[in-house]
Amino acid sequence: MQVIVVGGFLGSGKTTTIINMGKYLAEKGKKVAIIVNEIGEIGIDGDVINRFGFDTKEITSGCICCSLKVGLRTTVTLLAKEYKPDILMIEPTGIAFPHVIKEEIKLMNLGEHVEIAPLVTLIDGSRFKYLMKEVKEFAMRQIIDAEILGINKIDLIEPIRASNP
Repeated sequence: MQVIVVGGFLGSGKTTTIINMGKYLAEKGKKVAIIVNEIGEIGIDGDVINRFGFDTKEITSGCICCSLKVGLRTTVTLLAKEYKPDILMIEPTGIAFPHVIKEEIKLMNLGEHVEIAPLVTLIDGSRFKYLMKEVKEFAMRQIIDAEILGINKIDLIEPIRASNP
């Protein structure tokens, strides 16, 4: 089982990215499971993902990088044992520190059959300036910890601000 953590601040496009990745992987014959972490008691992202034909497991009422570590451990263990996915994608809440979740997965000692992919962090390119002004320390921590950094929503950026490779 390969575990992929897709982090990013609120509104960065995590859910859309996970849906697109999940559809692509399913078309390639992979069995995909998705864990969605919602802070509130009512999950919205899980409902959106379910509409695209994926079964999701939501962990709510807290952050899986801090207060809900036991819930994450239980969920991952049960999914691995009962569903046996090829790919497990985890979408933490936008106010989480995704590297903590990745480290927690490593500490679970799920066996040699589990591979943890590089940490993917998405940034909303259209709101980057705002994020750096309003939540700079938080957003910078997510950027620094990223192993793969994706800049999303570049179609909303003024052409002068986005360079073409």
